[in-house]
Formats: sequence, C-alpha cells, structure tokens
Amino acid sequence: MKSCSGSKNLTLFILATFSTNIQADDILYSALDVCPASCTGIPESWTVYNEVGHLTACDQPMLFDFAVYNPLDNPLTHTKIRACKAEGLISTDVTQKPNTESPSSNVKDNKNRLLATSTCFSATEKEEEVDFITTGTRQSSAADLLVILQVVQKCFQDEKACDSKILFGYFRGAIVGVYTGPNIDNHATTPSILSNVIDQLCGSERTSENTLGVITDTKGRPEGFSSLQKAVRSWSDGKCHKFTGTTTNLSKISIWESKLTTHQRSNYLTGRRLNQLNPRTDCPIVAVASGDGCGSLATKVS
Repeated sequence: MKSCSGSKNLTLFILATFSTNIQADDILYSALDVCPASCTGIPESWTVYNEVGHLTACDQPMLFDFAVYNPLDNPLTHTKIRACKAEGLISTDVTQKPNTESPSSNVKDNKNRLLATSTCFSATEKEEEVDFITTGTRQSSAADLLVILQVVQKCFQDEKACDSKILFGYFRGAIVGVYTGPNIDNHATTPSILSNVIDQLCGSERTSENTLGVITDTKGRPEGFSSLQKAVRSWSDGKCHKFTGTTTNLSKISIWESKLTTHQRSNYLTGRRLNQLNPRTDCPIVAVASGDGCGSLATKVS
C-alpha cells in the first residue's frame, strides 16, 4: 500500500501562458491529467495549482496543502496549492460507489476497529468534552465525505506522520481540514476525533500546542476552501474558530495529550526515529520538519 511519504520523480508540464504576477514554477499542473500526481513524495514534489478550482476537476480523493496565512479569498493573494492523488490509501471499490449511495458503515464503526495507543510520543489518554458544530446543508453525499475522512485518517495512522499537524483532503465536493497541536498525538487521537464532522478542542486555557480541530465542507465551492483555511488558521493561533451553526457538546472523546515540553518531545521523536533506522552505514538519516503536512518526510543523504 502506498503511504503518505516516500520519494518519486514526477513528470510535470509547464503551462505556456500565465499571469504576470505568478511565477512559472508555481503552475506546474499536468496538461494531460486533470488529477494531480500520486501521494508518493513530500509536499514539495506534489502537483502545484494556482487556484482551488483545479482540484474540483479531479474525481479521485486528494490531499492538498497550502499556506494557511495567505487568504484564499483575497484576489491579491499569491496562491500556491500543492496536491496529490490519494490512490492506494483507500480501496478502489469505495471511491467508485455512486454519489447517491449511503456508506455501509459510519466513521465511528471504523474508529472502533482501531485500537488507539500513544505511538508518537509519551502521551496520556483523556476523555474531553468537544464542541460539535453543524452548519448549512449537505450537497456532497455522505459516502463521499466518508471516503475523504478515511483517507485523512489513514494518513494520520502512518507512524511517519507523527509530525504532521495540518492536513487537507478533497473528494467530489467534500473538503476536510484537520489541525492537531504539537502536544496532541495525532496517530492515537484522530480515530476518535474524525468520528464527527466539525469539532474543536480549544479555549482560553489551551495554547496552539494543545488545540485540535476538524472541519468539513460538503458544498464543493471555492468559499469552502477559504472557510477551512480560516478555521485551521484560528486553531494554529491557539484560538477557537467562530462558527455560525448549531453547537452541541460532545463528551467522552478520547484525546491523547503529551505533557512534555517542546524540547523533550523533539528529543523523544528524534530518538525514536533513530532507533527505527537500519544500522547500516549507507542508511539515510530522515529529518522531519514540524508543522508540515502528511508526507513531509525529507530524506537527507550525503
């Protein structure tokens, strides 16, 4: 099964004409395929688009990444969206179900099949009350939303994704945005938190390191991408995002949270990764940049 990390040389085509305020290397999307390249490399090697509309042309589940502090709804903003096709992260028969079909099992069922344990670092399981927010009406099917939620969850279940803190996914109009603070063990926590549509664990007593949020949009419009960006930006600032919908308090949500300092957590992750390396002289050292998206493993080989 393909994972969210690795390396692969991508063959891309440069668009011949472009706006004067956009660099040529910022529009490296394929001229032969409406879908981006597969998720087999670091985000820096993913297909690059200059607007979110290109994502809606692809009929496959995708992961994408962009700067959360460059407003998508500002026409003066230079937009760079990196995307990849999430083939291999979920079975093909699931993605081929018609849009009108309801999912055979919900996300909570999938959560119960996973035995969540703290694997990223030393963390303690706590049951927290989480705000669950519902807004608007759904236009994308429940099956499509379930598919992209499963893709995002599988990405976070990869042990190499311990440092992945922000992740976006898209499939047939369903968009998902996830933020997990550095003190949150995303590998153990996401099965529980992704069982809901929009939820956030935040507040005045929590910093960005201890904040967690999940947001989805099923209308498939450009405004949806902007809404997700604003929510994730709020969470990364350690703030609760203000939603206009109905809020319900959910209890007994399992959150795996670390009490380690940033320095202690960094040393723990570094030691854990070094212990997993094959002790050969030609084995490359893998460095992970904190805050990058899924698949952001940079391999440094001398």
